[in-house]
Amino acid sequence: MTLKIGSISAWLAASFATVYSVAQLFVVLTKVTPPPWDLFAIVFPSILLAPAYLISMTCLRDQVRQSERKIMGDLALHFGLLYAALVSIAYITQLAVVIPAILSGQGQEVEPFAMTAGRFITAVDGLGYGFMSISSLFAALCLPQTPQTRFLRYSFLGHGFLAPVIIGALFVTPLMYLGALWIVFVPSSLVLLARYFKHSI
Repeated sequence: MTLKIGSISAWLAASFATVYSVAQLFVVLTKVTPPPWDLFAIVFPSILLAPAYLISMTCLRDQVRQSERKIMGDLALHFGLLYAALVSIAYITQLAVVIPAILSGQGQEVEPFAMTAGRFITAVDGLGYGFMSISSLFAALCLPQTPQTRFLRYSFLGHGFLAPVIIGALFVTPLMYLGALWIVFVPSSLVLLARYFKHSI
């Protein structure tokens, strides 16, 4: 049961991460999506990604057999929980407060809660994604070192090493361009994780 749930949740997480990545690129590069629908296109898949990722990490932790790796699985799960909690706060604020206010013509009243540089919600969101990267780092370390897990571990490690970049982008904005490697490492690692679960059944 754990492996089936893990496979489904990882596939869902990979799908949500991919939809977010495509939406983010489309919004940034084309600039044709009017507000607040540009924000909705980015936020909606992101809030769905959080629980799907957390369930995936829970299932991965449950599969750790070697006692010396269990602490790594615990840390992957706990940092994943911090990520899910923080970004859920950020995104439900956008969906339930900011976007409705903009649609009703009261956007100025919720400006302090907008996801723009220097805002409280942006800092919460950035820290959440930093925790997600740390979660991925520990996920890589809890996996067995076998030929079958090689690329999965590399993808998790690649994402994990982005943690200081993602958090640093809150203070040094140009780092966000390097942090954009998220759209490569996260969907790929989640697809590989889903395949890992499926092949372990």
